[in-house]
Amino acid sequence: MKKLLFLGAASLAMAACSSGGDADRDGDGNITAEEARATMGDVGQMTAGQYEMSMNFTEVDIPGMPDSVKGMMTERMAKGFTVKHCITEEQAKDPGAEMFGQKEDSGCKMESLNRSGNNMKAKMSCDQPGGIKMTMDMDGDFSSNGYTMQINQQMSGVPGVGEEGMTMKGTITAKRLGDCPS
Repeated sequence: MKKLLFLGAASLAMAACSSGGDADRDGDGNITAEEARATMGDVGQMTAGQYEMSMNFTEVDIPGMPDSVKGMMTERMAKGFTVKHCITEEQAKDPGAEMFGQKEDSGCKMESLNRSGNNMKAKMSCDQPGGIKMTMDMDGDFSSNGYTMQINQQMSGVPGVGEEGMTMKGTITAKRLGDCPS
């Protein structure tokens, strides 16, 4: 689950670097790392340095799950997690696929990526081993030193969860802490 969440957050970082418009240049419904890179410009480019990214979920909906279990899960997911990572000068100027979890074997693809000013909307989907499927809609604001995104994530094929799957809503925030440690 953390891998899926991190891939989503990494894709947000890529989307935050977009210079505007719809990045799906060939209209095939799949935004490749190359298409995203082709839309990137100086406006909105992330500043190199160490970032702290946090993700938490405030709503968890799992049809058929007892309220007590759902409450416990919501409480646990609300605590979220935080990771620190560095973006080098090279990555900030030319963010590549590996920086953002868009490896060919990740099972994830950006379906839409639109930006207007400091607002960004994106949709990502992932097919993971074991038949797990995830779709994440993201909407929020960003600057060169961070971002705040509201996320709505739907998952199906998760072991122990009914056929209807589960929906989680929450927030991803990232902020630049300063230079990367040497």
